[in-house]
Amino acid sequence: MSRWLSAALVVLIASGCAAERPPAAPLSHPNDLLGRWVRLRADSTWGDTLDFEKDGHILGSVGHTMPEDSHWGVRPGSMGSHLLCAQVEKEAYCQTYRFEGGIMVLGGGPAGPTYFRRPQ
Repeated sequence: MSRWLSAALVVLIASGCAAERPPAAPLSHPNDLLGRWVRLRADSTWGDTLDFEKDGHILGSVGHTMPEDSHWGVRPGSMGSHLLCAQVEKEAYCQTYRFEGGIMVLGGGPAGPTYFRRPQ
């Protein structure tokens, strides 16, 4: 996997589970996820933005660019959960997500959850 792909996907899906093929169900693009999000970094500062566009494209920040063919979407997960998926070429990475106040919390796993907020 190339450096740009691994760096970009680490920002979005820090501890995600990988799928070798894209999700079978069509992905939705809910309005509550559209726009810019800023990630809480390991040093407890906010940085590294992601922009989720209505057409499904993902835009990254200067330090964490996304390939032009990057797409995002949401699909149903197990037991009523929702999965936020990022896809580049034929590799899809999906992670559960939820909102806690104004913070979007992605997944968990061994590395713990990843937190995003709207820019201030």
